[in-house]
Amino acid sequence: MKGRKKVDKPRLYKTLKTFDSDSPDKYSTTFWFYSDNEKHLIAVSKKLQLFGYSTEHCGSSAGYVFLLIVKLEISTKFDDYEQLWNEFDELARENAIVFNGWETEHTFEE
Repeated sequence: MKGRKKVDKPRLYKTLKTFDSDSPDKYSTTFWFYSDNEKHLIAVSKKLQLFGYSTEHCGSSAGYVFLLIVKLEISTKFDDYEQLWNEFDELARENAIVFNGWETEHTFEE
C-alpha cells in the first residue's frame, strides 16, 4: 500500500487571501468541520488563523466527535463560495476531518 504524499496547496491559500474584498456588504460567516481526532482540528484551526479566521470553537461536540468552527467577515460572490467549498473539502480530506459547510449571518433592515 502506497502512502499519500503530502503536497502544499497554494491554490487554497490564494483563494483565502482574496475573499476579503472592498465591498461594503460583509457578512459574518462561520465554517464548520468535524473529526474524531481533536488534534487534526487544532492543526487546521492554526492554518486558518494565518488567514484571518478566528476560532469560535475547537473541542467537544454532541456525541463522540470534535467540532471546529472558524469565523470570518467576508463579502463574496456565489462562484467564490463554490470554489471555497471545493478547497475546504480538499483541505478537510488532507487533514482527515470533515468539512460540513458554512452559515452566514444576515441582518435585514426594516
